Amino acid sequence: MDNEYRIDSILLDFGGTAVTLNQLRIGWYQYDSDFSMAAYTGGGSTNLSSMEYSDLTSNGWTTVGSYYNNGSGTASVNSGEVASSYWLISALNPFLGGTSSSGSYANDFFKLKSVAGFAAPPPPPSTSVPEPSTLLLLGGALLIMTMRARKAGQGDSGLALQA
Repeated sequence: MDNEYRIDSILLDFGGTAVTLNQLRIGWYQYDSDFSMAAYTGGGSTNLSSMEYSDLTSNGWTTVGSYYNNGSGTASVNSGEVASSYWLISALNPFLGGTSSSGSYANDFFKLKSVAGFAAPPPPPSTSVPEPSTLLLLGGALLIMTMRARKAGQGDSGLALQA
């Protein structure tokens, strides 16, 4: 990836599983390896083909951070523990919170070696008990009343209800 003349990015798709990235490892780099990260947190589109970087935040993407002077090696990222199934990692990007000063921007050349993190825990199961339907309760009450009336009315020609 680099940010000379344009900004290169890599989109990671974890197939619907929310993942909290916490480390990024840079392999090769030249000059500098500053980078920016964003996560899709909902409320827009994950289709980046028709978007500019400036459109990301209005389409459900959250800036996670920009990280400077990493060289090669491992960088700790995402201190806010954002979880997403879509992650965008780019060379330092002013649209994702990175500085556009000439000292940090447009001279980042690196290869992403790996990312690390963990799957976000699933939401807790619902502990609420569904309430029975009014019609089901009414039907059950009518059935009981009919059965009692038949039992009480055996040998009787009239309908009798017992309490």
